Formats: sequence, structure tokens, C-alpha cells
Amino acid sequence: MGDNMRLIDLIVEFNLRSLAIIGLTKNVGKTVTMNKVLDQAIKDGFRVGLASMGRDGEKEDILTRQKKPKIEVQPGNLVVTAEDALKGSRALLRPIVSTNIFTPLGEVFIYEVRRAGNVELVGPRTQKQLKYVVELLTERTDLTLLDGAINRVLSASPSVSDGTIVATGASLSRSYNNIVRKTAFRLETLRLPPVEEKYLIERAEEELEHSRAVLLGEDGHWYSLESPTSFGLGPRLEARLEEGIQKIFLGGALTDEILKAAFTPAFLETGKIVIRDGTKVFTNPMLWKKFRSRGGRIEVLQKIRVVGLTVNPTAPEHYFFDPEELIGYLASEIPDLPILDVVAGIGWWGKEKLCLA
Repeated sequence: MGDNMRLIDLIVEFNLRSLAIIGLTKNVGKTVTMNKVLDQAIKDGFRVGLASMGRDGEKEDILTRQKKPKIEVQPGNLVVTAEDALKGSRALLRPIVSTNIFTPLGEVFIYEVRRAGNVELVGPRTQKQLKYVVELLTERTDLTLLDGAINRVLSASPSVSDGTIVATGASLSRSYNNIVRKTAFRLETLRLPPVEEKYLIERAEEELEHSRAVLLGEDGHWYSLESPTSFGLGPRLEARLEEGIQKIFLGGALTDEILKAAFTPAFLETGKIVIRDGTKVFTNPMLWKKFRSRGGRIEVLQKIRVVGLTVNPTAPEHYFFDPEELIGYLASEIPDLPILDVVAGIGWWGKEKLCLA
């Protein structure tokens, strides 16, 4: 897939019905990437649905007041948004499905686009609601695109979307090394390997319906670990690890507190931490690196399929990087993903240079 590669080709190759596009910070080109995929999909005859977890597509950044790229929709697209978010939009939309999900901007509907224009996406705020909305869209479209910032990374969960494109760029740091380090860390957490034993996945899913965490002992017995949230599990976990625990299954977030509790010689040698998927990692990168360097193993019940990385070499603070150099640094650290600048039309996949259509 070298010459004239397109983002939509990646989606077709991996047979994706839904795709999350997540940014590692603000202003890394997430909306530009979404518009590129949307344009290519429409040209190839796809009926496309668009949704967001929370709010996206506003005219300017809510925090920085910077002007933002607009999400441009075309007739036939389906859009998930709240009633009051349509005020000021030049697009003409017709409501076709009520979701019975309510936001401060009114009820969320699925709309059919009748006249082209820009829209602001205001969607559900929980993973369960987003999964429901994606199911509704998938029934009515060929491809569903999900807009998700780093604080809404749950859209990348395999329980919600089939695949993910990650957007990174100059806004992460003024240093090449820091951009590469931060991007590589997030991709490592998102792409954690899955548990291989199917029976363990099924049993863990069943146990986690009733407990915040469950432990599998060396004797084959399962033990529940109760706590109101993941942020209270550390002390309880530390006490139990002395009893010969083989695996820790977490229903919620993997936190620094839990990672520190797992720093016992016996557990580092033979144990594993298992989380639902890579969106559940909320740990300090240095602590993560230390845990992994000492042999700590972490797996997931569901693996996220990351199909590409897009790069914006320009930051709104008026500094920028050479696109080819930035992509080159990233490709040397992340050789197994296509890394693309969709504006400059260049990219690398391992040692192969890509020309983008």
C-alpha cells in the first residue's frame, strides 16, 4: 500500500465499520483527519455517520479561544448531536431517531443531513450511551466515525469502535524527543496485548460484573476485591499479593496506586495485571516504564486495533517542525504503524515512504 495511499484504504483493509479518531492533546489535527476520512469515504460511495463523546466541532477552542477546523458534512451523512447544538449551523438536518439521551444542550438525536454545512457534535457522556449510539448508526450506515479527544479516549474502546486512528503533533511539546516519547507511551498503553486464554476472559468478564477487581490465586481460586472506586484498591491489593496471586483483573482504571502495590518481587516474576482495554490506563509514564523494565506484565481482555497515526507538525503557539523529520523520528520508534501528515501528503510505514492521495 505504497503509492497514492489513502486513509479510507486502511479502513477497508481492516474491514472496519466504526473508527475512533483520538487526539493526544488539543490542536494535533484530529478534526482535519476526520474530515479527510469523511471526504474520501463519501467519494467512495460510503454512507457515513458521525458522533462524538461529549462536545466537538465548536467554532473555537473552549479553553484557548483559538479558531478550530470545522466538521463538514454532506447530504446523506448521519450526525449525532443535541438539539441546541444546531443553532448557527449552515447545514440542514432532519431528525430521524430519538436516542432518549439528554445533555445541557438538549436531547441527542440522530439527524440526516439534507444540505451541506458544518456541525458541532454533542454526544453522550458515558461509554454505555456511546456504545448504544454507535449501534444505532452502524445499523444505518457503512462507516461510523467517532471524534474523541484524549480526555474522551473511551471512544477507542473495542466495546465501542472497531478500530482507532491516533492524532499527535507539535502541540505535545517543543521537542522532537518529547513528542516521540509521549506518543510512543500512549500507543504502548492503547495497544496492550490480549489475554490468550479464552476461558480466563469469559470468567473474568463474569466476575467483574460484581466486583471492582478480582484476583486469581496460584491455587486456582478467585477472590473479589471490593472498593467504591479504583482509587481505593492499592492498600487492599498490597495485602493480598503476599498470599500468592497469579493475576489481577481490574474492572476500572489502572492507577499509580495499583501499579505501586504490584511492585513485589514475586508478582513481578510470575504475575500479570489484566485490564478491560488500553483506554483504562491512568498511570504516570515514568512509573509505567519502571514497572515494565522490571518485568511487570500487563494484558487486556479486549485489544484496541490502532490502524494509523496522523501528525500535525504545527502548533497554535506559532512554532512548527519539519514534517518529514518529525514523521521520521516517530517512524524510527514506531515502525509497525503508518504515520501520516494528511495535509503535506507524506508518510512512512516502517522503512517505506508513503505518498498520500
